[in-house]
Amino acid sequence: MDLKVNNFINGYIACMLWSTSGQTPGGEELEDLTEYPLSQDAIDSIKADCEKFVNNNKDLLSEVYSRPTDYQNAGHDFWLTRNGHGAGFWDRGFGVVGDALTARAQGFKELTPYIGDDEKIYFL
Repeated sequence: MDLKVNNFINGYIACMLWSTSGQTPGGEELEDLTEYPLSQDAIDSIKADCEKFVNNNKDLLSEVYSRPTDYQNAGHDFWLTRNGHGAGFWDRGFGVVGDALTARAQGFKELTPYIGDDEKIYFL
């Protein structure tokens, strides 16, 4: 896998885990999901969405993220933007490029992670 895409996916996952609260199957409230593994369904969904976003937006992403390691920030911004958080591509000072990336990220449906009975993360 391309290093930029891999970094993008890693940033996306890290942001998703710390920015999402939830409950265990037993009802315990969680501040974040950092202690729980991803289900194979979640991994497949993440890879598909991230690869699609990066491949469809290579030119825009390369205008504002110059190094492969910067793509972790892009993955982070993709998660925040697609899910309507108060930060994301539009909040980075990227001007029209940030606006275009925001519009394209908002074209992806919002996801709600949850912990299944097997204590792995899935999406609604």
